[in-house]
Amino acid sequence: MTEFYNVDGRCDPIWSMDETPAEDSLSVKVHNAYTYKRNTAPGASTAEAEFANDDLDVKPLDKKTAAIVARQKLERAKAKAEKANGMRPPKRRRMDKKRRNAIRRAAAMATPYRSDSNE
Repeated sequence: MTEFYNVDGRCDPIWSMDETPAEDSLSVKVHNAYTYKRNTAPGASTAEAEFANDDLDVKPLDKKTAAIVARQKLERAKAKAEKANGMRPPKRRRMDKKRRNAIRRAAAMATPYRSDSNE
């Protein structure tokens, strides 16, 4: 192993076989890796393996949720196409002061008038 992997260009720094503490030697590292590999199957710690035994009840979407999902999917596809064509998404315009004040006046008029007198 040292003749193939412990060479300049593949290993930085080069492993020292004699001068290092026992826990840092290459043979200990290889032994630990082999032991770990034997105890754990490849792919055992992936999300697919973690959730393989879970039974999930997948319910169909209702019409309202399906419409929302379809609209969001269309918006994402449109944004992706615009980005690919070099177009930026349009900026949202802030409401100008005149329009904001008009909406406030309309909201104030929509609230019922309250009198303090006891008639």
